Amino acid sequence: MWVDVAGVLHTVALPEPSEVLTSRALATFRRLRDVVGPEAIEDSLEDEEEKVYDADHPPDTDDSFVGAAPPVDLLDADLDSVDALVEAVRRVPGRWRLDVLMALTDLNDEDDE
Repeated sequence: MWVDVAGVLHTVALPEPSEVLTSRALATFRRLRDVVGPEAIEDSLEDEEEKVYDADHPPDTDDSFVGAAPPVDLLDADLDSVDALVEAVRRVPGRWRLDVLMALTDLNDEDDE
């Protein structure tokens, strides 16, 4: 994520959103989704996304992040509950938290198809 001079948050669309999750995180995320349903995950992800947008984000002075994708395997956790998912997202560095939330949202939606 980067913040432009107008204070607008930006992320990069990932062709393969699962890349930001380790294989363990991806497997447990999919199992969690099967157990609690996509709506419960969607609600939690939306709550966390709202918190990101509500936070104060000064414009970036380091333009090296403009257009940069988050690191591969960034989210590495056992996502065996909605609480564990939320806590894992909150541990992601702020620079990448919105990117991870977008990736998880894409995965939650894509598994619906």
